[in-house]
Amino acid sequence: MTALPIPITHAVVLGGNGAVGSLFCAQLAPILKTVTSIDIQSQANACAGNVQYIHSDVSSHNEEMLDVLANADLIILALPEELTFSIWPNLVTKLSPNSLVVDTLSIKNIFVNTVLDNPPPDEYISINPMFAPSLGFAGQNVAVIEISAGLRAQAFLSLLKSWGCHLSFLSADEHDRYAAMLQAATHAAILAFGITLKNLNYDLSTALPIMPPPHRAMLAMLARILNASPEVYWDIQAGNSYAPEARQTLAIGIEELSMLFDGENREGFVELLNSMRALFGTKQLEDFNRHCVAMFKATHVEKGD
Repeated sequence: MTALPIPITHAVVLGGNGAVGSLFCAQLAPILKTVTSIDIQSQANACAGNVQYIHSDVSSHNEEMLDVLANADLIILALPEELTFSIWPNLVTKLSPNSLVVDTLSIKNIFVNTVLDNPPPDEYISINPMFAPSLGFAGQNVAVIEISAGLRAQAFLSLLKSWGCHLSFLSADEHDRYAAMLQAATHAAILAFGITLKNLNYDLSTALPIMPPPHRAMLAMLARILNASPEVYWDIQAGNSYAPEARQTLAIGIEELSMLFDGENREGFVELLNSMRALFGTKQLEDFNRHCVAMFKATHVEKGD
C-alpha cells in the first residue's frame, strides 16, 4: 500500500467504467477511503473491489452524483473530449474548493484555455497517459501539464511515480505539438497502411505464410487500433490543431519517396536515409535497432516457427 504525503481520501472517476477510468479505479481503490465510478455504462463493467458505482449520465448531475463530487478531494475526468467540454462549465461549480481535478484528454491547448477562462478549481493538472490502458502503469510514459499544482497535485504525481510511470512536464502547446508527431502522425501512417492494403485487395490467408517481420509488426499495430474505440483516435486527429500539418507532412513524405524511385534517384535516396539518421545520433540509432530486433524475435516466437 502506498502512503500518501497528504490526505487524498475520496476520489471520483467520471467515466470510471471505461478503459482509462477503470485503470485508475483499480489503482486507487486499495489506498483511498472511497473511490466512486460515475458512468452511464452498466455496473457489470465497473471496477472490482472497493469501488462504489453510480449509474448515471455524467451530464445529468443527479443528487447522488452531486453529493460525492462535493465531498471528493480528487476528481479524475476519464471522458471523451466532446463530453468533457460540454460538462465542464457546470461541473466546476459543483466541486469542493479543496479538490484536485485531473483530466486525461489527448489534446490539451483548447481545454486548458477553457479551464482558465472559468473560475478554475483549487488544484488542476492535465495528464496524458501515452499508452493503451491495458498495458498498466508500470514502465509507461505520462505527459503532465501543471495548471494549478498544490500539495494534492504533488501527492497524485507521487502516486503515478510509485506505480512505475515516467513523468514528463510540458506546456499545453508543447504537448499538442509533440502529440501531433508522436500520436497523430504515427496513427495516420498505420491507418494509411491499412487503407493501402484494403485498396490493394489484400488477402491475409495468402499473406500470412510469407509475411516478413516488419509487415507483421505493422499489421499488429493496425489490429490494435481496430480493436480500440474509434473515439480515441478521432479525438487525437480531429482535436489537435497541429494534426493536419502532421498528416500533410506524412503525405508529402510519400510523394518524396515516389519521386526518388520514379526518377531512379538512388543517390538521393541514400542522402535521404543519411539525413534521417541524424534524428537519432549513433547510440540511439543502435538502441532502437536492438529494440526492433527484440520485437521481431518476440513476434517470431509467438508465431511458433
